Parts: sequence; C-alpha cells; structure tokens
Amino acid sequence: MRLKDISIEKKLSAGFVFSIILMIMFSFFLYRSKVLVHQHIRNVNTVAELRIQVKSLLIALNRLEIDRKRYLLANGRVDSLDYKNNVSQFSAEFNKFRKFIKRADIHNRYIDSVEVNTLNELSKFKCHYHLSFDLQKDLSEILKTEENRFDKISNYLHLIDDEYEHKSQKDFEEYMEKSIEGNIHILLLLMSSVIITVLYFSAMMRDVKKKKNLAQELEQSRNDLYTIIDTVPALVFVKDKKKKFALVNKYFLDFFNTTQEKILHKGSSDLVKNQDQWITDEEDEAIITNKIPINNIEREIQRKDGKSSWLAVNKAPLFNNNGEVSGLVGVMNDITKVVEFQNSLIEARKELEELNKQKNKFFSIIAHDLRGPFSGLLGVAEYLASDFDTLSATEKNEILCEINFTIKNLWELVNNLLAWSRIQFERVIFSPDFFYLEPVVSSVFKALSISSDNKKIALKADFLQDLKVYADINMIETVIRNLVNNAIKYTNPGGCVTVSANECEKGIQLSIADNGIGMSKEMSDNLFRMDVKVSRTGTANEKGTGLGLLICEEFVRKHRSTITVKSEVDKGTTMSFMLSNPEH
Repeated sequence: MRLKDISIEKKLSAGFVFSIILMIMFSFFLYRSKVLVHQHIRNVNTVAELRIQVKSLLIALNRLEIDRKRYLLANGRVDSLDYKNNVSQFSAEFNKFRKFIKRADIHNRYIDSVEVNTLNELSKFKCHYHLSFDLQKDLSEILKTEENRFDKISNYLHLIDDEYEHKSQKDFEEYMEKSIEGNIHILLLLMSSVIITVLYFSAMMRDVKKKKNLAQELEQSRNDLYTIIDTVPALVFVKDKKKKFALVNKYFLDFFNTTQEKILHKGSSDLVKNQDQWITDEEDEAIITNKIPINNIEREIQRKDGKSSWLAVNKAPLFNNNGEVSGLVGVMNDITKVVEFQNSLIEARKELEELNKQKNKFFSIIAHDLRGPFSGLLGVAEYLASDFDTLSATEKNEILCEINFTIKNLWELVNNLLAWSRIQFERVIFSPDFFYLEPVVSSVFKALSISSDNKKIALKADFLQDLKVYADINMIETVIRNLVNNAIKYTNPGGCVTVSANECEKGIQLSIADNGIGMSKEMSDNLFRMDVKVSRTGTANEKGTGLGLLICEEFVRKHRSTITVKSEVDKGTTMSFMLSNPEH
C-alpha cells in the first residue's frame, strides 16, 4: 500500500505514535546522559571528599609529629597532655576517614595499608601511653622510639592523595567529555526529531491541502448536483430513516407551493391530505424495511390546497458505507396533463363510437325507413297511373289518402333527418330568449290536428296563457311537436294528449302526457340509446324511427336539462323536462 493511499486519519495516528516514540527516545538518551554525568559528578565529589579527608588526616598527623618533636626538644618540660590530645584528634580524624571509606565503599592498597598500619600504631601508642602515663622520662623514651612510627602512614597518605588527584582530574575530564558527548547526542536527536517532524508534517500539509482541494471539488460537485437536480422537471426528494425530508429540489417546492424552511426535517403531513399521507408513509416504510424499490406507481393525490394531481412515483432505498439503509430517494413526475389527455382520448373514443352508432343509425334510416315509404309510394303511383280509368271514385280517393299519408310521414322523416344532421355538424345555433309558451303549443296542435282528428284524440294545454319561458323557441317547438306526435301515435282512438307547464323554484317543468298504450321499464330505459332499436308501430300502424326522440334529447340537453320518462303499460306515458330561469 502506498503512502498516498493511506487515509489522513491513519497518517495522523501514525504521526502521533511516531512523536511518542521520538519523545521516549529523547527522554531515554537524556536520562542516560544525565545518569552518566551524575555518576561522574559523584565520582568527582567522592574523590574530592577523599582528598579532603586525607588532607585532614595529614594535618592531624603533622600536628602530632610537631608536638612529638617539640616535646623531645623541651626535654619533657611541656605537658604531655597536649600530645595526648593531638593523638586523640588524629584518632578522631582517622575514624572519620574510616567511616567515609566504608560509606563510599572505596578500596585501594594504599588505603588498606594506611588503615592497617594506623590501627596498629594507634594501638601500640595507647598501650605505651597507658603504661607510662605518669612517668615523664618513660614518655620521652617512648616518643624517641616513635620517631618513624607515623612516617609510613604519612607516605601512604601522600601516595593516596597523589593517586586520587590524578583520578580526580581524570574523572573531571571524563565528566566534561561525557557532558559534551551527551549534549551532542541530545542535540543530534533533537535536530533529527525536528527534521523528521518537519518532513512528516510537510507531507501532512500536502495531504491537508489535497483534502482541502478535494473538499472544494466536492462542494463544487455538490453545488453542480443541486443545480442539476433543480433543473430536472420532476419532483426529486431524499428522506432519512425517520421518513423526514432531507433534500428537495426547486420543482418539488414549486409544485407543493412551499419553501425549504417549511419542508426540511418534516414529513408529508404538510403537503397532502391524511389519506395520501398514510399511503405515502406505508410505502416509505416498506421501502426502508424491505430494501426494495418501487417504479412507476401512478397515484392521484390531494394536496393541502385542495388541488388534485396525478403523479408517477419512483422510489429506491439509500445505503450507507456499511450497507445499511440510511433513507430513500424518490423521483415523481407530474402526469396530470397526461392523465387528462388520456381521459380526453377515452371521451373522444366514446364520442367517436357514439358518432359511429349515429352514423349507422342515420344510414339505416336512409336505407330502410326512407327507402321503404318511397318504394310503397312508387308502387301506388304506378297502380294509379296504369289503372286510373278503371278505378272507381272511392278507390281513387283511398289511393290518394294513402299517398297523402305516406308523403306526410316522409316529410316528417326528412325534417327529422335534416334537424339531426344539423345537430351532428353543430350547425344549430342555440339562441335562448323569453317567449310566451301558448302560441308555440297552439302551432304544434294545429300542425298535428289532422293526425289527432283522424284518431279522434283530444289535444289539451294545461297552463296559463300568459306564461313565459326562457329557451330557444325553435328547439322547444321541435321538442314539443315530436313528443306530442309520439303521444298521438301511441294513443288509442278517443284518447287524450295533454301539454302542461308547472312553475317551480328552478324554473318551469314542461310535461307531455297521454293515456295510450304505455311501455315497459326496459323499453323506457332504452328510448334514447342509439345502439338499441325501440321503435314500434303506433295504434294505427304508424311507423317510427326513434330519431325524433334523439333530436328531442339533444335539444333538451342544450337547455342543460334531461327528459324523464314515466310510463306504465296500458296506462299511458308522461315525458317531462325542465326549462331553467336565466339566473340558474
């Protein structure tokens, strides 16, 4: 593994450990140098103290020698106690010397000789001294015999002093050498530590600079990512494990008409209705728990502002470095216009299917209902033309009545076809206005009087003569004429057809009622359907196409109303529709 591949955290840890090792090494060398220096200092101090002890012992010995010679020169005229005191002082100094040697644990052949000889001489002196303490002349003899008693000790002491003088000088030189050597070692170690530390931290600074540049690049990449997300024409969002929003793009905020401050670290409750929020939370929980994404779920939502929208939802779980789910990311597309377009296509398809049915109905009428009467009319006309002279007046009258009846039905059919075609091609102009209802009903009754008179059917108007309605007069006249004509057609001779108008809160309700043969509920439910043929012959074998009722339905629908049918078999039929006031 290369150094640059190691993370900065590991490098910092390694640098910390390396610094600790350098400090331990530095402390070890410093301690070792101090130990050596202190050892040499102790040696120098010990030698110096030894030399002091030797000097003190020499001084005591010299003083004793001087007193001995002075006593001999005075021929015993001085007090012998002075000599005894000097011997005691020498003995005391010698004891101090012995204690020091024992304490310092110093052994040397001269020191050992001094110790042995001095102890022997002192013991001899004490022995002679105690035997002849009061004999002045014996003391003189003793002192004379002691002339060379301490010379050997003095020589040994001088040898010790000389030897340890050289040793003291040598120890001092070693002390200075070790001090310099230790300082050099410490200086080298300190310099190497500083150099290594500087090099290491220089490398660390390069890493820190790289990290800083990388952080800046990451920040720039993050800003670029936010810019890209904000320009995506979709609702992009990120949620944490608690299903709270951690990131949303601008399109998301604009769609829900909210802000970052209002939505971040919050759930969906501030955006959609409760039912949609419950569905969203269940969906998010399933993604986080099962770690499975969902794709292209189309759902209608109700926003808090009351608006309804369709969304195509895509969600997927987010994973951290440990492979654990840390949240989820979602992308939703507003497909409201697409759904509306699809719905409009469905409606258009239905309209096309309806138009196709109407087209088939139209051609069926032309092919059958219009062709049949013309064929019959041609047959009757040919018979009348070929046998006119042989026919009686009664037969000619019957043939002419048949021709008249057929032409009348054809005329009604042609008018209905023309009206139907105008409706389908939207050439009928809807022009509502106020008008009196009575003249319109009277005109219809007059136009249908021949049919009603032939079947002895009474036509009645049940409303006030000054009643005004608001509608398109031509359309309403066509509707009333077709409904009254149908009522005459399916009413037995001697029956009654009534046109009534009742005022109510929403407008005026027009009704056309008869006491004819009526119809079943199944037939009444299919009256206004193009795909079901419900036409039947009238009570006088009148033929119908059902086209008139479809025209009535279209005209009534333009008045924002519908035709309601109430009918019972053999009890009659009532058809009603509403004409609203202008304010409604």
